[in-house]
Amino acid sequence: WDTKKYPQDRIIKEKWEDLSNFLCKYNFIGTFDIIVASHVYEHTTEPIKCLIKSRNALKNGGIIVLFVPDGFAVDSGKDPGHTLYLVKSMILEFFKYAEGFMGIAIDPFRPDCDLVITAVKNYG
Repeated sequence: WDTKKYPQDRIIKEKWEDLSNFLCKYNFIGTFDIIVASHVYEHTTEPIKCLIKSRNALKNGGIIVLFVPDGFAVDSGKDPGHTLYLVKSMILEFFKYAEGFMGIAIDPFRPDCDLVITAVKNYG
């Protein structure tokens, strides 16, 4: 896409790992009702840190929704850009270490292809 057509201050080129820097810059900590990321999380190098930063961005009771490839899918492991091939036990462990989430659900989105992960930021 031709980025020159658009105001450069409206194009944010950050890594998810740098989310807190962006949020602090614009005073967005604790202001989001929902965070949705489709096929981004599997490219992170610090998955627990990403969950913590997302949790910090959410209001109490806010929801995170992640769409990721199913680590057990037939074609899993074929994308060299993926740093993670996520399976349910790994995802649950990441959320455990990130702390502060409840109601964690991991469900098939497209069978033998993608998962949808949802969780709610704890109150308090």
